[in-house]
Amino acid sequence: FPVTIDSALGINQLKKLPDFNEARRLNWNKYHSVLKDKFNYQHKQRDSEPSWFGYALDCGRHRREIVKLLSDKGIQTRMMFAGNITHQPCIANDIKIKYEVKESLTNTDIIASQYIWLGVAPSVSQDQIRETAEAEAEVEKPNGRGETSKNSTSS
Repeated sequence: FPVTIDSALGINQLKKLPDFNEARRLNWNKYHSVLKDKFNYQHKQRDSEPSWFGYALDCGRHRREIVKLLSDKGIQTRMMFAGNITHQPCIANDIKIKYEVKESLTNTDIIASQYIWLGVAPSVSQDQIRETAEAEAEVEKPNGRGETSKNSTSS
C-alpha cells in the first residue's frame, strides 16, 4: 500500500533531518562570513536556531547584474517569493477579491524588486560560496553595500 511505503520513507527521512538542518546552518554561516559586510541580509531572531531556506540578499538596483554574473558561473539564485501581493494578477485583476491596504507597502515592493535567495541546501559547495563572493565583488555598489531600502542600516 502506498501509505505504508510513504510512511516508511518519511520515517527514514526524518532520521536525516538533524544532519540536513545542520548542513543548512553551516552553509548559511559560510555565506554570511563572506557577504555580511557587502549586503544587507536577514537576521535570526534572538534565542532561535533556524534551519534556513536560503541566504536572502538585498542587491539594490544591481540585482539583475548580480543574478547574471552568478548564473554565468553556474550558481543558481531565486527571486524572493514575497513582496506586494496586491501586484499579483490573481489579486490585481480580480474585482471579486476585496482587500484594504492599511499602510504603505513600500518595503514589500523593495523585497520583490531587489532581493534574491542563495540556496543553502547541503549540496551547496564551498567553491560555490567562494564564487558567489567573487561574482558579487565584480559589481560596483555605492558605500560597498549596494543601494538598499531606506530602512536598511550600514555598519
